[in-house]
Amino acid sequence: MLRTSFVAISIHQAPDHIYIAHATIKRALCWIVLHQGEHGSFPEPGRIIHTDMQEGAAGGIPLSAYTLNALLANRRKLSSDLTKLKLDNAVRRGEKRLVSQLDVIADDPYSLPVTTYALVIKVSQLDVIA
Repeated sequence: MLRTSFVAISIHQAPDHIYIAHATIKRALCWIVLHQGEHGSFPEPGRIIHTDMQEGAAGGIPLSAYTLNALLANRRKLSSDLTKLKLDNAVRRGEKRLVSQLDVIADDPYSLPVTTYALVIKVSQLDVIA
């Protein structure tokens, strides 16, 4: 999950430097949405061999917040209404999960900022739409 999210964010930031087909981005985002947990979390499926690369986003709330950032960064690139609907549903579930865990992560120096950033980006996108 972390690597797919990282690539999705990197692709979002790279359009001036490299062409990536929208279908490729769409597949990555659909994979993320497909693997979302039932309570809105974004768990890491499978086994991670090189855990040092994960740093603070090794799992739980930080991973869910980082993954939500990837979905939010790329949501405008989707053309299919069905895909946008699925992504928007995943974003709502992810946001609800993060908000429900704010008390738990209040003293965590990594989880709190990455979660706050995801929630601020979500709110700022609502302001643009309105």
